[in-house]
Order: sequence, then structure tokens, then C-alpha cells
Amino acid sequence: MKGDRLLGPKRSYSGFTVAGLLLCVALAWGFRHSLIPIVLDKTQPLIQWSSQYLDPGAFWWTWQAEQRDAEVRQLEAQNQRLYNQLAAMGHIVEENQELRQLLQLKMPTAYNKVSAEVILRAPHQWYETLVIDQGFEAGLAVNQVVVNGNGVVGKLIEVTAKTSRVQLISHPESMVSCLIGKSNVPGVLTGRYRQKPAHLRYLQNFAKLHSGDPVVTSGLGGVYPAGLVLGTIKTLRKQAALPSPEATVELSSLQTPPRFVVVLVPAPETNDNAPVEPDPLTSEPPDA
Repeated sequence: MKGDRLLGPKRSYSGFTVAGLLLCVALAWGFRHSLIPIVLDKTQPLIQWSSQYLDPGAFWWTWQAEQRDAEVRQLEAQNQRLYNQLAAMGHIVEENQELRQLLQLKMPTAYNKVSAEVILRAPHQWYETLVIDQGFEAGLAVNQVVVNGNGVVGKLIEVTAKTSRVQLISHPESMVSCLIGKSNVPGVLTGRYRQKPAHLRYLQNFAKLHSGDPVVTSGLGGVYPAGLVLGTIKTLRKQAALPSPEATVELSSLQTPPRFVVVLVPAPETNDNAPVEPDPLTSEPPDA
């Protein structure tokens, strides 16, 4: 009897324990399926941020990527600066070569040179005219010849105080008396529209001409001095049915857009036989 009394309370305590455990499991299950998803959903951005910056590996790779992107942007900017500098240096080298050619240009006798820079070349008249930055204040006048380091550019057709308009030898209305080849075959060089090469007219039918023969000014006509380079023969066609050969000329001075030119200004004539008046300060008085 005493043993049964002792076992009774133990059974009641074990029942309470099992019930408590079942209650805790039920609460845990309910908390898991109700509150935990809500908590995780609210704290997910914080967890991602903390995992990115608290994880040493992820933080290291993120820092490396940012550093690499910054270096790439810096190298791209430096590359662009170097490209711009090289382009500017290339323009300077071209200008120096062109100016050096003008300095080494052999001037025809009885002419002075006036240097000028091209300041305007209209797109719709690209192969016809251009404008330079010198005018009659520098001694320029209409029909004066314009050349560069490669040959004849054209002649002046309009002159103002500080500017002048040049008619290029590629202009359709341009006509220059010339000599072709070693045998000095006479002809007339005429310009053509747009990008078409210049044309040689009035050639002798029996003339011996070849592609690549030089074409120079003859000095006839009173505008262009003799011996100035015009270009070389590009194509030549001879047919029995044609009255004269047909030839096109590649103009030397216009292969690249001219930027600096020289105007040939006739030198003032000097009269060596004119009497020289004596200087009153240095000459002796005549004898009485």
C-alpha cells in the first residue's frame, strides 16, 4: 500500500511532463510556420548586407572588383588623353613639314613671296576656290600665282584688304599653258568639276607621251611663270579616230588639302641707269 501511494504521484508528474513537452512542440511548430517566415522576410536585406561585408571572402572580392573597375576607368581616360596628344602632334608634324617645304621652295626670278594661311574652303566649292588670310595690304593683287611646296595651287581672283580668294587649277574655268614630258610637248591644262582629274587639251597627235610624265607651266599667257610644277599624267588614251590624244593629270598641289601657301608677288623694277642724287651731308661742295 505504501508503494502504490508512492507510485501514484510519480505517474501524475510524468503525465504533466509529457503534456508540457507536447505543448512546447506545438508552440514551436506554430512559431516556425507563422512567425519565422515573417521575421526572415523582414530581416533578409540586413542578412544579405551583413553577409557581404562581414564575410572576409566576399568583402575581398568586392573590393578587388571595385579597384579593378577604377583602374580600368583611369587607364581609359589616360589612353584618350594620349590619343588626343598624338593626334595633335601629328597635325603639328604635318604643319612643320609643309612649312619646311615652303621655306625650301625655289622662287622664280623677279618674284617675291608672301606667305599665307588658308582660312576658308567652302564644301560646295571644295575643288574650285579657297580663301587666304592676306590681301592688298600685303601687296597682293588679282592674277598673282599661288603655290605650295608641291606645285601650283591657283591664282588670285578677288583681293580685299586682309583676305584673298584663290581660283584653284582644278576649277572648270582654269586654263594653264603647260609643257609635258622630257620633250616639252605643249598643251593646255584645264580643270574639271568635282573630283574628276584635270584634263590636257590641244595635244599633238604625234606626241610621244606616257603615264607619269611631269607637267609644268610654260610661262605663256602672262600669268604663270615658267617651270612651276602642275602634276603628272595619270591616264593617256590614243585613238586613230580622235583628233588628239586624251590625257588626265593628277594635280600635285591638291593631293592633300593645302593649309599654307605662298603668293608670288612681282618684284618692283629697279632702274640701275637712273642718276643717283648726291647726299648733301656727305658730298663736297663744287669748286668755285
